[in-house]
Amino acid sequence: MHFSHVHTRVANHRLSGLAVALILSLLLLGLLSGRAWAVTPTYCSTGTTQWQGGSGDWGSGSWSNGNPSAQCDTVINGNVTVTFTTQSDHYGNEDTANTDGLTLSGGATVVVQGESDGVIGNWYNATTLNVGADGLTINQGSTLDIEASNATQTPPAGTPPIGGSANVNVDSGASGPANVNNNGAIVASTNDSAWGESFNVGGTIANIGSVTDKSGLLTLQGQGNTAYLFNNSGTFTVDSGASVTMLAGDGSAFTNAGNVSNQGSFTLQGTMHWNQNAGSTSGNPIELTGGEVLVDAAGAGAFEVIDGCGGGALTGTVPQGQTVTVQGATQGCSGNLGQQSVMTLGTGSNPPPVVNHGTIVLNASGSGKTSGGSAQIQGAELDNYGTFDSTITDSNFTTTLSTPLVNEAGGTVNVTGGQLYQTGGTPTTNNGTVNVGPGSTWLVQGGSFTNSGRLGLQVAGATSFGNFNLT
Repeated sequence: MHFSHVHTRVANHRLSGLAVALILSLLLLGLLSGRAWAVTPTYCSTGTTQWQGGSGDWGSGSWSNGNPSAQCDTVINGNVTVTFTTQSDHYGNEDTANTDGLTLSGGATVVVQGESDGVIGNWYNATTLNVGADGLTINQGSTLDIEASNATQTPPAGTPPIGGSANVNVDSGASGPANVNNNGAIVASTNDSAWGESFNVGGTIANIGSVTDKSGLLTLQGQGNTAYLFNNSGTFTVDSGASVTMLAGDGSAFTNAGNVSNQGSFTLQGTMHWNQNAGSTSGNPIELTGGEVLVDAAGAGAFEVIDGCGGGALTGTVPQGQTVTVQGATQGCSGNLGQQSVMTLGTGSNPPPVVNHGTIVLNASGSGKTSGGSAQIQGAELDNYGTFDSTITDSNFTTTLSTPLVNEAGGTVNVTGGQLYQTGGTPTTNNGTVNVGPGSTWLVQGGSFTNSGRLGLQVAGATSFGNFNLT
């Protein structure tokens, strides 16, 4: 009996040792694969799941009806911060989480933290939160924080790039638009300029709260074939050194009735519209870089058409206190070098005149053939009650007026630094003031010039004076 007991104890110790070794091996395998060993979470299958408890990680399981999924809506209520990282949740091998809808209220904050991570043998540099057809609602006092960073969850094998972008997609797929209602705050930032942030919507954003890009590149991009409509009645702030690019297609638009403060850069790309209905822009100009349309009505601010391969369009009325500049630029255009920005007045056939109560500028500037370019206006008639400036700072380039012009009483046309060509046979009527600076020329060719106002040819010396040529 004694020896049998000893053998039993020895066998039990051997089994215990094997179990410990197996557990250690499994843990080591998990670590080597770039993942700590974890229990598969339970996901919400229907209805709504709500955050429970204090601040924590999205994937911690602190949910009333299982972790968020594409089949459920997600609600986070209360003064808590829920952080979503590459470790929080995964869709397949990707660092992605899904929810059909997301509502933040009561001071809640969701942080989408960009970073790098190894996932089942793959290396990823992005963290993405997908919101489906029920859309995203951010109530007053709550925040969506999109943070790209140079952080990493797992030590890399070799030399892959460290850090990652932070991305939020709101998209229903093929079932129609998915919308965003923001009465709180959306904040984007990065601590590494190599990684940016994106907020991509297949539907409409109604912003009556605030959107702030603190640093890095924030991309606003449409999803699928659904128009991206950004309706701003709140504030949109781009801090110094930060940049925003809105990439959108036909039917997409940024409609501003609030305030846009651009201390960095704000660029539109794609065949979309900026509807300036009210409100204002301040700081640096909003840049239209090819194919966009500025639909103008009201509000102070500045816009710039800058596209060496072509340009954009302007419709409506430029209000007092606003400046629209056609800025010459150099860029590659399908293998060719383009050096002329063009703004078309009006859209479609037989468009009505564009009315200017503010300032329109043709600016041909640059440095030889390496930068800058010519600037041109074409299209519908321009009725000028404000200021129309033609400015040339590089004699390699010119400005061109290819549209009828009526300079109304109280309106001013200034030509400085070079030649303004009006060679398309279009008529000009001057009931206001025209100033042609020393060394500058306004060439009207094939058209007409009817003067009932003041035509001033300025003189700086015996060989430096303004010229007006009608041929």
